[in-house]
Amino acid sequence: MGAFTCPLRLESLDGERNLEFEALVDTGSFFTFVPAPALEQLKVLRTDSVELEMADGRIVQYDLGHVWASVNGKRVVTLVAFGDAGADALLGVYTLEGLRLAADPVNHLLVPVEVLPLKPNSVCGSAAAAGYDRRWGIAGGGVPHDEGGGCAQQQSAHHYGDPGPAQCARRLGLHRARTPLPR
Repeated sequence: MGAFTCPLRLESLDGERNLEFEALVDTGSFFTFVPAPALEQLKVLRTDSVELEMADGRIVQYDLGHVWASVNGKRVVTLVAFGDAGADALLGVYTLEGLRLAADPVNHLLVPVEVLPLKPNSVCGSAAAAGYDRRWGIAGGGVPHDEGGGCAQQQSAHHYGDPGPAQCARRLGLHRARTPLPR
């Protein structure tokens, strides 16, 4: 396992300016972070701000804007955070979900993710797509559950109401819930 990078192309919303980065794929980061000077070069408007807790416990405020993001031939309008000057670009979960891509940290690849219809998941209690896995005869389909029946992806975006398609590995078929569907 480990960190890996991928080519990331960002374009202004009007399509007139673009930049390319070798971005670190960071599934621990919700937003995609790009150095502020690069976003200013693209003339990205600061449309919102958010306070984020850093790994060391500090609370830091970041401005947000919208850009077109392209990875592996897929393209989507996404939120980006105005990161520190000189910092590396980070490709976060929000953008990956919009692109319908998920990180495969073992093979250092981004893999396409099948989008499932949204419906309640009886295992996690989440509004994220769960589906019925006919091969296993169970509800769910994605992330391993702990012995107490709780989802091992408690911190993932789908538990906070974001219906994005990729965050929970249930969409990768890695999830085998223990709750059979009623017959």
